[in-house]
Amino acid sequence: MARPPALPERFSSALPTRQLSRQSVLGIEALSLILGAALIALLVVNVESNVILLATAALLLFMVAFLLPELSLYVLVFSMLLSPEIIVGQAAGAAAMGRGVTLRLEDFLIILIGVAWLSRLAVYKDLGLLRSTPLNLPIFAYILVCAIATALGVIAGRVQPLTGFMFVFKYFEFVVIYFMVVNYVRDREQVRKLLLAVILTAVIIAFIAFLQIPSGSRVTAPFEGETGEPNTLGGYLVLVLAITLGLLSESRLISARIMISGLALFLLIPIAYTMSRTSWLALIAMLITTILMSRQKLLFLGLASAGMIFLLLAMPDQISERLAFTVTERAHTTSVEIFGFVLEPSASARLVAWIDLAQDIPKHPFLGHGVTGYTFLDAQYPRTILETGLLGLAALLWILWTIYRTGRTLYDESDDPVERALGLGLVAGLVGAMVHGLGANTFIIVRIMEPFWLLVGLAVVSLLLQHEDKEAAPSMGSTLQPEAGR
Repeated sequence: MARPPALPERFSSALPTRQLSRQSVLGIEALSLILGAALIALLVVNVESNVILLATAALLLFMVAFLLPELSLYVLVFSMLLSPEIIVGQAAGAAAMGRGVTLRLEDFLIILIGVAWLSRLAVYKDLGLLRSTPLNLPIFAYILVCAIATALGVIAGRVQPLTGFMFVFKYFEFVVIYFMVVNYVRDREQVRKLLLAVILTAVIIAFIAFLQIPSGSRVTAPFEGETGEPNTLGGYLVLVLAITLGLLSESRLISARIMISGLALFLLIPIAYTMSRTSWLALIAMLITTILMSRQKLLFLGLASAGMIFLLLAMPDQISERLAFTVTERAHTTSVEIFGFVLEPSASARLVAWIDLAQDIPKHPFLGHGVTGYTFLDAQYPRTILETGLLGLAALLWILWTIYRTGRTLYDESDDPVERALGLGLVAGLVGAMVHGLGANTFIIVRIMEPFWLLVGLAVVSLLLQHEDKEAAPSMGSTLQPEAGR
């Protein structure tokens, strides 16, 4: 794959201001504890017990996030796909067909930790507000386009105000994780620990999925409601598998390669049993990207060949039937034929719908109909165009291109094997997510985007550390030079 243009040489931080004294910090922390205790006492007297428990847990989490920000990141990592789902209301308006506002525990965690982060920045002023990164501008540009498009949709009567802006918030809540990682993580040891936490979480999820395989139904993540979301689980596991293959590519020890290969197989099997064709396409795109980028092409070509032979000889009936169903003509249905293959009804209906929906793009070409201002679409790119127009699509592609450059630069320039693995995995995972977006709203699915943006943040931090090392190297060299004439 062609090497992208290099990222800017410097990633500047916000200018620090005067640091609070230790006595002031202790005073603020003590005051927080006193106020928290007073609030709990007030709740005990006036509120029901379940509300008291929730409020107390929220207060404790806020205090943990404020005093121990790194610990709050681990709480977020392990809550990904392991938190319960709550449906809050139903999005109003005919254009929002079926758009119930789905809230999970991690939604509240992100809000609480985000508020604690802003509070900490206000108190510990030496931290600065935001570190400057190449992603700041495209992220804020996309948020601005979504907000303007939705506001115009509200004015035109296409968007219900509360529903529209609630969805705008949900589109971007996971970006808080990116900014938290970039501002909190300051050394390579933290990067490694958070990366390990992401993989451990995926192992737990894969184990739960394994337990569902004997049932014969499609496997899904825990706490997904009555019907489950196999497509979401597949997209999530493809992302983490990309990181795992990156580690395999950069590992030099035979024992480590065997262990990582076993881990990759452990994650791969649940992907197959999701029966998600979108996830299977994402998996293929991710594997091709890994092979093309990796310096260990023969290793991955050998593994891919062995996997194909195994599938051909021992493919489970469920998977082979699912594949055959995709290109098997069904009686009494309107189907689409591509290259001689007749697609099954759901795939055919999706293609026909895309063609029909394309006729509505010229009505609002630049800013779209507004978020939730158009019929629900389960495909990222048509939805982006119809909701936020060509400007929204351009902003999204700007974000994705910048993420690609970040991962590719990290892989090409780093001397650290873990950082190279992260760069390779991020690029391959990004390509997989982009293909996954053909059949799902991948870049607004919180359970995929939480780990995705955390990994993006870790990659950006790794580049920050690289550039700091390069800047420190000449100054250290000059201090070691002997004085003239000695």
